[in-house]
Amino acid sequence: TNNCDEIYATDTFKINKRVITVTDSKSVPYSGSEQTLVIGEGDEGQYKVDGDAAKGEKLVVTAKVTGTKVGPYTQVVGTGEDGAVWSIEGGKASNYDVTVSGTLTITKAGATQFQGTVSLGDWTYGEKAATEEASTNGGDYGDPSYTYSSDGGKTWSGDKPSDAGDYVVKATWAATNNCDEIYATDTFKINKR
Repeated sequence: TNNCDEIYATDTFKINKRVITVTDSKSVPYSGSEQTLVIGEGDEGQYKVDGDAAKGEKLVVTAKVTGTKVGPYTQVVGTGEDGAVWSIEGGKASNYDVTVSGTLTITKAGATQFQGTVSLGDWTYGEKAATEEASTNGGDYGDPSYTYSSDGGKTWSGDKPSDAGDYVVKATWAATNNCDEIYATDTFKINKR
């Protein structure tokens, strides 16, 4: 003005980043194959977002967690462009502070997931005993152990019978780190001479 020189004042201010936290989790039984939690809306897990993108912008999560054996897995791997875990459509990623986490829990499998079968053919007293044939439809089981019953499965013995009669064989696959114990049975007969 005519009476005063120009003056000015300053102040600092900050435009804070938008903070968004994305979490997801899923629990599945052991399958023997790699399993995946795809972090994002519409998956089978427990997807949750705290915070939101600015108007006209959208958070896109492109991440997963994988695992094979029993246990919790939390290492998030980006599946987006250049391995990105997240991006912002219609805006700048530098305006955001986004945390993405996920937990894939693989639990022990059991008789619901894997079953065994056993068969033991008949033979005649005094002849060579038939051999057990056993298998499972998956899992990481070792060879089964065999027990035998002469009373319809009320009591079991590890001794293979040799006298004529009606019997039951039970194949038992011991529990592993990834699978619960399972078993299967079959009836067989040692015929009289």
